Amino acid sequence: MKKTLLLIASGIVALSVGAQERTISVSANPIQNNYDYRAVKEAINQRDAAARTTAADRWFSYVDYFDLNETAFSSSIALAAPYLWKDTMAVMAYSSASGGTTWQHNRTVSLGLVADLAYSGFNNFDYFPGLMNITSTSTYSVDSIRFFGRYGFNPLKTSVVDTLRVSFVYGNGDASADIYRANTTNPVVLANYGLASTDTLKNHRMRFDSTVTRANGSTAVVKDILLDNTRWGDTLSNGTFVGAIAIGATAAGVSIPANNMIGASLTFISGDPTFVAHDTVFGSTLGYKYNMFRPFVAYKGTTSTPQFASYSPLDRNNGMFKTLPDTTLGWGGQYIPMWFWSASGGASTNQYPYIDFHVKCAACGITGSVNDVAQITRIDAYPNPANGTVNVPFTLSAASDVTVTLSNMLGQVVASSTFANTKNGKAVFNTSILPTGIYTYTVSTNGKKSTGRIAVVN
Repeated sequence: MKKTLLLIASGIVALSVGAQERTISVSANPIQNNYDYRAVKEAINQRDAAARTTAADRWFSYVDYFDLNETAFSSSIALAAPYLWKDTMAVMAYSSASGGTTWQHNRTVSLGLVADLAYSGFNNFDYFPGLMNITSTSTYSVDSIRFFGRYGFNPLKTSVVDTLRVSFVYGNGDASADIYRANTTNPVVLANYGLASTDTLKNHRMRFDSTVTRANGSTAVVKDILLDNTRWGDTLSNGTFVGAIAIGATAAGVSIPANNMIGASLTFISGDPTFVAHDTVFGSTLGYKYNMFRPFVAYKGTTSTPQFASYSPLDRNNGMFKTLPDTTLGWGGQYIPMWFWSASGGASTNQYPYIDFHVKCAACGITGSVNDVAQITRIDAYPNPANGTVNVPFTLSAASDVTVTLSNMLGQVVASSTFANTKNGKAVFNTSILPTGIYTYTVSTNGKKSTGRIAVVN
């Protein structure tokens, strides 16, 4: 399928196209932008080693799910560290197409993420056993936000205090909500995606406040983190900056109504009074002339050429960014989503800023229990990718009636097989008649189920 997006993962900004929006190309690759996700995650695991076995508080991290999902497909993710500056007056070092260095004004002023905690990926028992399970009917609270990146600074500027502005919002996708859904039916845009003129492209967006350079709306909770050369917050052993900030008026946090998505934006604001407009902030040989925070963004692939990620049209989680100026591009007053999805299933996903949300929900259940494990002890699917036939073997701890289904990314069941009073079985599905794409296989018994994903290539 033809893609009309550019990527931010290597420092090239990815732009979705809308009815009133046009694609724009933002320069080349930032210097020093590829970081090892595994090293970052291992440092986090060593610090936060306590396992959850009940519906206790939980960090919801789309990057963690993104990594687990890609690993299941024998792929991997890496982290980029794009530049942030509050306006377009700062010059940064970029890698040129010829392999050298070019100097250009940075246009990315803020990054953000929209998270749908009821998304099945967050609550997949195979990935997150025993953790809090959020559904579309759950009400919960968010009491803090955590994010990761690199805080580069000039050690000679010990008196400078910079600001990292965090804005939290929520919304249910309605047109008037702070997180809302937008549709595009522009035939030119649809043709660029290889879609029919009768199709619709969709995405979720956050509102942007250009005055204070952050996510905006009636639900917005804004917090500032002060950064200087002696107060970094929590920094991991590998140099990764981990910022965590409480939100809400009380320790209970912000109450989120059912079926709402949550979102957050990050904006870096320099506190250096010596900064001169159009001066160079960072260069590979210059180093950091002025302090700067570079948030991590996850992308598929570990090479200098990022790949498009696997996705589901049912996945409302969405990375976002904001560039300035935007008045002539049709993106005024809103963050730019990093991907579209289509009513017919065709779309493209890109990258996700490494932003986590800490959630409390006393009434929520958990993704699995001891009984769940006793019911379904193993599922698998092979070959993966499948070409012609896919096998889905399963094992239960005791004989039971079992249903195995194969579904497309729209959630439509394309094949099904049932087994009566069995402990071990194998469903065999003909995939030669299916379109190439990603499919979900599900093994269900006694009201419990376990899922996985396969690729079909024809």
